[in-house]
Amino acid sequence: VQLMIRDDDEAGLERARDWLADGFGRWLRDGSRLSREAADEAASDAGLALDWKLGYGDGHLGRWTAGEITEFLLGWCPRKLSVSQEDCAAIPGNIASFTDYLAAEGLLSRESDPPAVLRAAATDATAEFVTQMGNPASFGMAKALFAGAAEYGYDATGEAGRGAWSGPFDPPHGAGG
Repeated sequence: VQLMIRDDDEAGLERARDWLADGFGRWLRDGSRLSREAADEAASDAGLALDWKLGYGDGHLGRWTAGEITEFLLGWCPRKLSVSQEDCAAIPGNIASFTDYLAAEGLLSRESDPPAVLRAAATDATAEFVTQMGNPASFGMAKALFAGAAEYGYDATGEAGRGAWSGPFDPPHGAGG
């Protein structure tokens, strides 16, 4: 599978992303003896990083730098990813394991930082990552709105919750617009 795909080849990008995430999950289950649930969670976290790489990074799924891992974990995730501090603590370790997988399977580009540097970038960021994931000053607009709704007891992840949360902000019937 080619890991550098043209931006306009959405199907190819999706295939490569899924192939890497699925392969990582299998690698974890087979080599580390992780439960299916733990391996699936790690593969899901790797999928987030791959989505970030496609949407915000350089799009090369096999080329990773410590700076990119830091930007994903300490920049993008706190802005965009709505996961509690309690539930996010494993993400940096899962990203470190994903870069280990890429290296072990010969999928890590020669233009990447060395595997040990990638692993360290992810694991060394863990404490700050967890802190930033709960820091409202780090949240992007959408994440801040969801967090605000949750603070007032609304589950804004579903249509009913969003409607209940936004109800007080809706203009009265017949109001101009």
